[in-house]
Amino acid sequence: EGPTGIEGYVQWNASPAKDDFADRVFLAGDWVQVSELVPAASQEPGEPVHAGDAQRDSVWWSWVAPARGRVTLTKPWADLLLAVYTGSPVSNLVPVAYTPLLGPYNYEDSLSFRVEAQQEYQIAGVVESGWGQSVDFTLSFESAPANDDFTNRTVLEGINCAALVSNTAATKEPGEPDHAGQPGGYSVWWTWTAPASGQATLIISNASAEPFLAAYTGTALTNLTPVASAATSNLTFDVIGGMSYELV
Repeated sequence: EGPTGIEGYVQWNASPAKDDFADRVFLAGDWVQVSELVPAASQEPGEPVHAGDAQRDSVWWSWVAPARGRVTLTKPWADLLLAVYTGSPVSNLVPVAYTPLLGPYNYEDSLSFRVEAQQEYQIAGVVESGWGQSVDFTLSFESAPANDDFTNRTVLEGINCAALVSNTAATKEPGEPDHAGQPGGYSVWWTWTAPASGQATLIISNASAEPFLAAYTGTALTNLTPVASAATSNLTFDVIGGMSYELV
């Protein structure tokens, strides 16, 4: 018999341009929308195991915070993992945040984290190994309020004083205590010196969610002494004349 013809093909998918950390795409702005079809991503040597899941491949972006504040990453796909780091190169990354795991390949649809001015953040879009997938997410940034950090707390004076501030983009800073025993929260700070001994009452008149109130003495986050705290919009506590109280 004569030779038999053999037909066949080889399918090859090129890795996306941002597959390796060194080729990451830089994002800019307070609001950025990303949509990327990832046909053949991969893991590179030295890359961290994102959220403890080794069976995942990644593509990379980078973004520099214009000011101190809070970033929210929002995504539509439950099986898409977003992981955020600082540092460079890929073998020297420091974890910042990642979308929490709800179940097998099921992640929260958003995450928020504190950012510092001019700090570069590395964002990994992590997909299941061996499968093409669309990586879609939105990055939104909001500047922190002026009294977000303890060292920048606002001074209150007098017997009756009022303050208007939004904690929408506030953050919890490193070393900050868990107010009212709650590990989360977006805090803003004031300081007030009691004009006389007696009782003081903190009242929040307009809150869209259950607030935490707390009062401390001390001059730094590392040496605060709790005076009173509660998950409430109305907190009363005893004060000593001439003593300063740090309020959050």
